[in-house]
Amino acid sequence: MLYKKEYTDVLKEVDSSINGISEEEAKNRLNKYGYNELKEGEKTPIWKMFLEEL
Repeated sequence: MLYKKEYTDVLKEVDSSINGISEEEAKNRLNKYGYNELKEGEKTPIWKMFLEEL
């Protein structure tokens, strides 16, 4: 629950600073964690959503 903490504590926890991270650190994190993207899940057909509402 980062929203309950002081910003200085949050910056320490995420290993950052008030000015952000360096370009080198950004590249390292990109290589380690990948892009900030959600994987697309299976889509529910409209007809099925309609029937579930009934």
